[in-house]
Amino acid sequence: YDYVFYGRITAIFGGNPFHQLILEFPKDPFFYYTVARAYPSAYGPLWEMLAGLTARLAGNGIITNVIAFKLLTGIFYLASVAVIGLFIYRTTPDKALPGILILGWNPVALYETWGNGHNDMAMVFWVILAVSLINRKRYSLATLSLVAGALFKYIPILLVPIALLIGFYSLERF
Repeated sequence: YDYVFYGRITAIFGGNPFHQLILEFPKDPFFYYTVARAYPSAYGPLWEMLAGLTARLAGNGIITNVIAFKLLTGIFYLASVAVIGLFIYRTTPDKALPGILILGWNPVALYETWGNGHNDMAMVFWVILAVSLINRKRYSLATLSLVAGALFKYIPILLVPIALLIGFYSLERF
């Protein structure tokens, strides 16, 4: 519900979830469902933009918003499974199906993404994409993918120096 409310601060109230608190909107129908009322958003701006768009599209219905946010994270889940499947298929085609099933049927990932609607999978998608791009020696795109992930949640920014070092050491020396 906190994701929904931060999205509503952006989309419905025209505010800034990094500056305004949930406490400032006590008459909103989602107010009593939230937990982090006294804290600004801890998520990245790209996530908050998507949350705002999702909240706007879902309207004022509580069930509609819950389903919309689970679908939002679910889309990133399915995209992550697809990237892993393509990555494994390119390297070892006979192991693509088991690789897809490891994430695709992972009960923890399924529960946290489809069940709880956590935005971690949105961030993880960008990390998985970066690993796939590094494998294809697309270091600049991999770094951009990690930066995009950090705009969802800040953790992937820690991987940017590693991606840059991998790219640097792959340069041909004279």
